[in-house]
Amino acid sequence: MKVLKFGGSSVASADSIQNIVSIVRPRIDAGEKLTIVFSAFGGITDMLIEMSELASQGKDKYIALYHQFKDRHNTAAKELLSL
Repeated sequence: MKVLKFGGSSVASADSIQNIVSIVRPRIDAGEKLTIVFSAFGGITDMLIEMSELASQGKDKYIALYHQFKDRHNTAAKELLSL
């Protein structure tokens, strides 16, 4: 079994994720045993750190960042589910 890990810019958008699928699907179809791990979209880890720092300081700016975070993930999910 092989473990393939994707993160950062390679999972930055629905198009990027679809590109990964096109790379991995033939290997799965050929019967190769794979474990596929996705880490955070590009820029998300930094956004999470910034949100937590702002929230811990009582600054409401984290709310706007949270909405950006949520919207980015919802948009990607909708795009991927429509394929």
